[in-house]
Amino acid sequence: MYNQYLIKGKDVLKNKRNVISCFLIIIIFIAMFAIKEQKSVVSIVSNANEAVELGEGSILTQNWVSNKKNVHGINLYFAQKPEVDADIVVNLITRTDGQVVRTAIRHLSEVENDCLEFAFDQYDCPEAMNFVIQVSMQNVDPINADSSIWLKVNSDYSGLKIDEESQNCGLGADVVYMKNRSVFVVFSILAMILIVANSFMLLWKKEFAEVIGMSVLSIGVTLYLFGLCGNVEYGMKFLYIVAGVGLIYILYHIWMGKCEIRKFLSFSVIGVCLFYVFSIVYNYNTIITDTDEFTHWALAVKDMFYSNQLSMHEGTSVNITRYPPFMALFQYFFMYQNQVFSEKFLYMAYQFAGFCLLVSWFGGKEKKSGLWKSVLYGVTFIFPLILYPRFYNSIMIDGFLGMLFAYVIYCYVSEKMDIFNTFRITLGLIALTLTKEMGIVLAGIA
Repeated sequence: MYNQYLIKGKDVLKNKRNVISCFLIIIIFIAMFAIKEQKSVVSIVSNANEAVELGEGSILTQNWVSNKKNVHGINLYFAQKPEVDADIVVNLITRTDGQVVRTAIRHLSEVENDCLEFAFDQYDCPEAMNFVIQVSMQNVDPINADSSIWLKVNSDYSGLKIDEESQNCGLGADVVYMKNRSVFVVFSILAMILIVANSFMLLWKKEFAEVIGMSVLSIGVTLYLFGLCGNVEYGMKFLYIVAGVGLIYILYHIWMGKCEIRKFLSFSVIGVCLFYVFSIVYNYNTIITDTDEFTHWALAVKDMFYSNQLSMHEGTSVNITRYPPFMALFQYFFMYQNQVFSEKFLYMAYQFAGFCLLVSWFGGKEKKSGLWKSVLYGVTFIFPLILYPRFYNSIMIDGFLGMLFAYVIYCYVSEKMDIFNTFRITLGLIALTLTKEMGIVLAGIA
């Protein structure tokens, strides 16, 4: 009788722990999405401490080359508070065809702290596209003695014209764009990968170490398939849906007591998370320095980020379009979460993908001693340097290609050819052929 009560008490405690864990996970996700986006600005010119006069009936234009993607508005700065009763109109116009893509109207009485903010619906600017920012007044009250306004400029810049006459200065304005907060970016990237991996873990009834590599590969292959259909961004939206379904699937297992929480806190999971933190810290403010990275490996991701297409599309900025895009697709996965192109994510994605493939070594070793697992973790961290000494300082594809080949061979020799192993080896072979032309040869050898 005592044992029955003891067992029942343990079940109740276990269920409470699972329920609390489910609520904590849900609260964390809600909190992250609540603080997801933030506005940021990029100045057209800096230190605008001079002024230019814009009168009634005149049109001011300023050339601008886009370097941000999700443009949401423009801020104008005034040298003095306007005393004109009028509306001011701002148009965003493409220079190639003169199309007005966005328009915003504000009244001059709404100027606060010498600034007037113009907001409009999000516009996805292609990379390095030439725009004209057009400013004019309308509905000017005729009782105004002086119907001019003074806008801040800097004469060290150029591109500003009034009625097509150059003023030898640049407009003191900000382009407003939306970006995801850093905490959301690093959370969402890791969360999506872990959700896919843990869903595979529960579905295949395997250890986390055995499925994390195939999770990375499945993300890249999925994006490639959508890229073939013409839009990689649709692939990201599909992955969001998959992650949402996967999260529900995981929460269901936890809530129903079909698995314990500690299953999601294994040595492999902790090891992957620690490496992810390392990659964030190590690559902070990292920039591209290698010529080949400039001319292709980074350029391919940047082109994909702005066009949401594979590099063979019309008007591509990539010179060598025959190179397969697997790593660029996984780097796009990281970059898309940020919504702003940042070179550090190129390195983070490259290193994290390689490490996740090597974590497959941890499979079946969760019950080993802590010291043994620590040594294995250290070996896994150092192993990429054996294949490619510049692994942690480069995004050249050769190092990753070697690790991908090693992953396929390890999967083949370490486990019998059941449906699970056949699936992950198939993913590995597809990824090999999509990584570099040499990968086709390696896939044939494997």
